[in-house]
Amino acid sequence: MYFARIANHSRRLGPCISNLLTSEQGNVATIFAIALLPLILAVGGAVDYSSANSVRTDMQKSLDSVALRMVKTAADAQSDALAADAKSFFTAVFNRPNAESIQVSAQYDSGTGILALTSSADVKTSLMNIIGLPYINVTAVSKAKLGGSRTWQVCVLVTHPDAGHTLLVKNQASIDFHNCMVQVNTENWDAVEARDTSYIHSVNGVNCFTGDIHYGDVTPPKEPTCTMLPDPYESFTLPAAASVCDFPKQTINTTTTLNPGTYCGGLNITAAEVTFNPGLYVIKDGEFKVQNTKTITAPGVTFVLTGKNASLDIDMSKYGGTFNITPNTSSAAGQYAGFLFFLDQTPDSSGKKSKGDKSYLSGVTMKSNGIIYLRGQALNLNDGSDITLDTGSIIADYILPDDGKLNLHGTVNSPTAAMGMKKSIASNTPALLQ
Repeated sequence: MYFARIANHSRRLGPCISNLLTSEQGNVATIFAIALLPLILAVGGAVDYSSANSVRTDMQKSLDSVALRMVKTAADAQSDALAADAKSFFTAVFNRPNAESIQVSAQYDSGTGILALTSSADVKTSLMNIIGLPYINVTAVSKAKLGGSRTWQVCVLVTHPDAGHTLLVKNQASIDFHNCMVQVNTENWDAVEARDTSYIHSVNGVNCFTGDIHYGDVTPPKEPTCTMLPDPYESFTLPAAASVCDFPKQTINTTTTLNPGTYCGGLNITAAEVTFNPGLYVIKDGEFKVQNTKTITAPGVTFVLTGKNASLDIDMSKYGGTFNITPNTSSAAGQYAGFLFFLDQTPDSSGKKSKGDKSYLSGVTMKSNGIIYLRGQALNLNDGSDITLDTGSIIADYILPDDGKLNLHGTVNSPTAAMGMKKSIASNTPALLQ
């Protein structure tokens, strides 16, 4: 509609332009000014359209937040009160001074349980105002409902059954979950906690805690009834390659490229830059340790940790290093396809799972997808680590961001979700309809 009006104005200007071009009394300045007009219209249209699109984006975000807030009580509200609340909540969160004549409507369908909100506004133009287009109208629609039985990807599984503070953030740390379930199997009154200004936020997701939230900024509230989720990976067996040592204990202190295989006695990296060729790496009877490293590049790589002292100690805080890793998804990876790190659960000959009890990611920036599996250990995120898995999952006894950021994304109601760990739950959590 906006560009149609521009075209209409251009057609009205056409005869005038034609008369001026054929007039013998014209001059160069007049002709140049007329020739410049289409350029002004084009530039002005692009600038004003970009501004209007920015307003519409903010409008959609604001309307979505209002829909998620209001759907909890929409079934009990009268239609007039529903509309008034929608307008009040929306104007409180939507702040764009160049948007005028804001309209908000709300409708709740008791049959489907869907709350539908619609908003519109007129966005002031700047350059296009000179041809009689003072405003561009923008609209947004948002629908939400309380979840029924839904299947969620589980992006976090905390496995310790009875300890305290198994999901804990502190020192301005944060965890952001998107489109997934957070499952804490800890049956304890202080299983989950967010200290100081730290937080644990789930957007369009559900918190399934068998224990309780001690205190802090944790949203949404936990589901009123939640059962434990069995660990789907604890029975995985070691690959045959783990029975043979391809490399003795390695200390890498110069820039190099490593190859897949079994590294016995651990792997210690102090070089500034290291590259791992694609494949499966088994690190046996020792740590995977990284220090003073700027960049690790590992495309299509899975690390299996097994045996005595098996753990991660990746400290890239000196340089604020980057771990560029994606999981091995080839058929050769077998059951480990899709894992970034896997801590073996096979007991030794005495029946004990002989391994380290903590793993660390310190000062690490990692943006990847896939699964980090460290059952039996605490995963510590320190020194400003910034870990994003989209899509991905973390399984550990404890997840402990301390001055770090964790950002996990899942896929809702999808039979082809990248991760296989999913759970169905009858949830009353507000959710946007995609």
